[in-house]
Amino acid sequence: MSTTIDLRAIPLGPGEETQIEQTLGSGEVSATMESLGRSEFQETGIAGVWLVTHRNAQEEVIARFIEIVEVPQLLRSQRQDMADALSELQSRLAAESG
Repeated sequence: MSTTIDLRAIPLGPGEETQIEQTLGSGEVSATMESLGRSEFQETGIAGVWLVTHRNAQEEVIARFIEIVEVPQLLRSQRQDMADALSELQSRLAAESG
């Protein structure tokens, strides 16, 4: 089960978003994904609470979320991609040993 809070959908006053970030703190895990713009995933100082920021190609913030989940869905590998990767790894290993 996960919960997502859309920070852009909440009417925040000046400085309130920064205050939320400071309250949550910064955790040990972060990731960046490049796909039609940069997305940043930062686990906060509270385990399982992630600050997720999506930017467009011009680096403008287009979405900002707090996600409460073990790992954000966009960071999870898709099953088919994993199956394809396993086949590719087997092919590469066979080529090296043969």
